[in-house]
Amino acid sequence: MFDQVYQNMTLSGKSSSTFQNYIRTIASISLYFKKIPLELSDDQINDYLLLLKEKQNTSYTIFKHYVYALRYVFRLSDRDDRAIQLPYLKRKDVYSSFQGDLEYP
Repeated sequence: MFDQVYQNMTLSGKSSSTFQNYIRTIASISLYFKKIPLELSDDQINDYLLLLKEKQNTSYTIFKHYVYALRYVFRLSDRDDRAIQLPYLKRKDVYSSFQGDLEYP
């Protein structure tokens, strides 16, 4: 898996720091479960992400690295069906969440 990730990231022009972050993340998950992420169930991945967020109080930036790395591995392995999505708000929802006279353009 390491070689495949390295080759693909190098060919697509990703920075070495992105590669290092993704590999560190994949290694952390693999060591925790003693399996590569492709062998994990959705529940196991969700439990691990919940552990990061609630028990280890992981920052949002680091948490995103985990999600992006997992998404990258799944897409690289033609498993788009398992690619993890971060929740996001639509611009309209952001405008409506503010109090005051802001209107969505």
